Amino acid sequence: MRVLLTGATGLIGSAILGRILGDGHDVVAVAHRSPARPVRHLGSGSLRMQDTGAADWSGPSVVARAAADILIGLGIAFRRSAKIALLAAMGLTLFYMVAGSLLLPRRWIDPLGPLWKNWPVLILNFIALAMLAER
Repeated sequence: MRVLLTGATGLIGSAILGRILGDGHDVVAVAHRSPARPVRHLGSGSLRMQDTGAADWSGPSVVARAAADILIGLGIAFRRSAKIALLAAMGLTLFYMVAGSLLLPRRWIDPLGPLWKNWPVLILNFIALAMLAER
């Protein structure tokens, strides 16, 4: 059987990968980075690793986005700064989508991927902004 495995270099993904290969299946493994240690298996399955290309950007971008999200969340928590914080959240989300599209356009391929999830975030921010205006 041919299997597509995402997150193949993570804790759970690497264990699943070894098991699937050990059972003799052909695996296409998708990961953000190359595996830290070689994949060991006893079966006759084949492995093709597909790097997503995000390894160089993933660490710093996660820290920066987390810090920005914390600051924006704190701004939304207080009525006086909520409107500005919601507008900042929408602007930052649009920036993520544009930057992600330019740097890693293949991220749009995955229907549950990191770029698609920004649409519900934008919609919820618009709803929160409308509710704030009514109060």
